[in-house]
Amino acid sequence: MNSDSRGLLSALSAPLLGYLFEFLPQTKPLSEWVPGHLLTTEFVLRLRESEFTGFAHAKRGQQLLGILIFFKGRMLEAWSYVPLGCVVGVDAYQHLLEQLPDGGLALYQLPTDAIPAVLSFTLGTVRVAGAEAKIVSSPNLVKNLEEERFSGTLVLENGNVGQAWLYQRGQLLFPPPLPDEFRDGRLHMVHAPARAPKDLFDALSEQQKEHQQAQLERVWSAAKVVLTNQLGRGAHQALMNQKQRIVSNDAGEVFALLRRFFESNFEADAVTDFEKQLEK
Repeated sequence: MNSDSRGLLSALSAPLLGYLFEFLPQTKPLSEWVPGHLLTTEFVLRLRESEFTGFAHAKRGQQLLGILIFFKGRMLEAWSYVPLGCVVGVDAYQHLLEQLPDGGLALYQLPTDAIPAVLSFTLGTVRVAGAEAKIVSSPNLVKNLEEERFSGTLVLENGNVGQAWLYQRGQLLFPPPLPDEFRDGRLHMVHAPARAPKDLFDALSEQQKEHQQAQLERVWSAAKVVLTNQLGRGAHQALMNQKQRIVSNDAGEVFALLRRFFESNFEADAVTDFEKQLEK
């Protein structure tokens, strides 16, 4: 038993994972092509409102850039190619946002029961990694999966290609069935995650808010240092006055207003000091 809960990210190469993602069932297209520049907050919120369940292939031409996985409108996982392999989660979502303006999305619906198995590729717990396929009895394996009500994914790896079978409670979700015997390659088995991950759209929004708040605090901290250098004991009151005057939460706007304040009320060294504090 392998306790790795990052699915098959360590067991399979990025090209093979991409190959398997491209062969997820595409029998119920929601849209075969949505221009990538439309992957906006509003678009994601519309998918949430419609409770879309399925996946989106992100592509540039015929090249797969990554995949987004949705369950009842919630974006539960993202996977994307990067130069040294692949990334998942919020990092993958951000990467696709950067890559997609000159590409697009194809969206396909899946039954809700299929999503845990799809998530197992990157979020499941590995049970078998790289077992020699030809020594495994296919009929016995099918019987065992049914009896234990297995939920997850079985992958046959054969070089840079392979095949995946998705299971929910011991039942194969999509054809074709397993072959009567395995001749070549290696088998991987990964359990579906026990609980759903956090919505990536919400996670990215929170991450952006935290970054913006940190940037805002840096600007005000720099202003406090400058005012202390210029006014000494009067710095605290001067800082409170500026915070009452400037009510914006945008770090760039606050910086511009404070810089103008320093230009108008102090010698040039105040502005220079302010900019240097922010470079640290």
